[in-house]
Amino acid sequence: RDSLPAHIPLTAKMRLGFEDKTLALECAQAIAEGGACGLTVHARTKVEGYEPPAHWEWVRKIRDAVNVPVTANGDVFTLQDYLDIKTVSGCNSVMLGRGAVMRPDLARQIKQYEQSGSAREADFAEIAGWINLFFDLCTAKEANNKYPVARLKQWLGMMKRAYPQAEDLFARIRTLKEAAEVKQVLESFEREQKG
Repeated sequence: RDSLPAHIPLTAKMRLGFEDKTLALECAQAIAEGGACGLTVHARTKVEGYEPPAHWEWVRKIRDAVNVPVTANGDVFTLQDYLDIKTVSGCNSVMLGRGAVMRPDLARQIKQYEQSGSAREADFAEIAGWINLFFDLCTAKEANNKYPVARLKQWLGMMKRAYPQAEDLFARIRTLKEAAEVKQVLESFEREQKG
């Protein structure tokens, strides 16, 4: 912290440990004492990777053990998960990861809920437009024809856990390799969704 200019905030993100959680509180305290002004806690060990469940109760233990704001992270895939992690962890802030990829409107749902107490999920016609825009942006930036197609398949592979329509679209482009072919399918699919 001594070599970092005072006007630049130092934050940290940690997991609960490598193989187990025995040093989680000690590590969090060391981060706070080392000058971090905020700490995000991914509620799993390294060995647990991304496999459920996330241990939100451990985020609360860490929050109670340090004198800096703590942000909870791990297994937030729906608005209800967001509400639950806040309750269990006692944290006011939550970091989204894969949930924001699987449900591209999740942050918007959370914002709506925090502002009004209710939220509306995007219909898939809107999401289909975002998928098309994403593909256009990828193809505009990358001359390599394979990159945009691979990124789209990766995104749909994650999104299909939340939306059956994404699974349908994934099946339509799964064997395609050329960006122009994929673009035709995307345009047709978006028209169907708006239908």
